[in-house]
Amino acid sequence: MATIIEADEEALTGMTPLAELKRWHYRLGHLSFQNLKVLAEHGILPKRLAAVRNPKCACCIYGKAHRTPKRSKGAQGTIKTTTRAGQCVSVDQMESSSVGFIGQLKGKLTTKRYKYATVFIDHYSRYTYVHLQSRLTSEETMEAKKAFEAHARSIGVGIEHYHADNGRFADNAFLNDVKRKGQSISFCGVNAHWQNGIAERMIRTLRESARTQLLHAVERWPSAVTTHLWPYALTYAAYLQNHVPNKKMKAPINLFTGVDVTANMKHMHAFGCPVYALDSKLQAGKHLHNWRARARMGVNLGPSPRHAKTVSLVLSLQTGLVSPQFHIQHDEFFESIDRDM
Repeated sequence: MATIIEADEEALTGMTPLAELKRWHYRLGHLSFQNLKVLAEHGILPKRLAAVRNPKCACCIYGKAHRTPKRSKGAQGTIKTTTRAGQCVSVDQMESSSVGFIGQLKGKLTTKRYKYATVFIDHYSRYTYVHLQSRLTSEETMEAKKAFEAHARSIGVGIEHYHADNGRFADNAFLNDVKRKGQSISFCGVNAHWQNGIAERMIRTLRESARTQLLHAVERWPSAVTTHLWPYALTYAAYLQNHVPNKKMKAPINLFTGVDVTANMKHMHAFGCPVYALDSKLQAGKHLHNWRARARMGVNLGPSPRHAKTVSLVLSLQTGLVSPQFHIQHDEFFESIDRDM
């Protein structure tokens, strides 16, 4: 993999339109160059990028490769016709073969790890919500449902119907909660997972995006980034899925909330890239020794879900703690990292 990426370095380091296009490609989670050019044509990205040729990205090739289909399976059947957000939500669960790091703001680092994720997809908007779990139990699945519905309520959306495979969603706890809240639920047939195609396809899309971003970061900073950071790559992939406009210049977040506001692309940064956070004393307005470093290095884990979009989650290389930081600079291109170290 290194040999292919190194062959592209000349194009990446030069300040050319091609290099700029690749920078946005990295910042937006390896979004396809076709979609990037659509954003450029509409002025969301610099318009000059619309005329740049499509380069090859080694990490996309490694992270998104799949078998070529022999024949088309045809269009997916419609589960339920929807005219507004919340009318029908597909839900499914994914398991990771590698345990995932659980970030903490303070205290002793936990030995618990993420291993699963429950993914909710609204049919009308394709808005996606990811809830990370350490165990695949009925209790944690119920926590995922409550967290998703609380998130939807905060945006002004009520959930009316769920569509799922059997699994944990057929447990009494889930069914009783659906009944108690006046919701309804439908299921796939046994071993007929294609009947939940919206969720299956979205999980595949998120997994490919997260894998590609991780491969990119690990290749450029192997001493700091590992595949155990997949939970944050997955949630950032969902964030990009929700906020980056499609070819019709509509983002899922716009359809889900009913608010037509375009996200600021400048607030999106390459996952796993070096972040330089201002020293905490300087952030508090205090003085610092003249010859002491003014910032500390950390790893970008994506935007904080509980703060403004300008606040990033930063993994400390010294303590292993994760904190929301505002006074920071992102090294989008890993230019400050010596890969030979």
